[in-house]
Amino acid sequence: MTGWTSAVSDNGCHVRAAEALAAGTIVQVRIEWDGKAFETWARVADAVPLEGMGLAFFDTTQAQREILRSWIEKEGVKDGH
Repeated sequence: MTGWTSAVSDNGCHVRAAEALAAGTIVQVRIEWDGKAFETWARVADAVPLEGMGLAFFDTTQAQREILRSWIEKEGVKDGH
């Protein structure tokens, strides 16, 4: 499934996709940006048809957390932007 991410934080993100998965579904996430990729596991925290899903990250390795943190610290990738 491919989607667009927004509201990226240390704990999760929002994904807008053509189809939303049911709340509670476990997914493997890969977000690509700025020439790098962030990968982790996530649980669908909430889902709204035609709007997207809120994903809560878990079991994220330290190396992946560092990639995510570097993105969040860059201008324009802060919560809600």
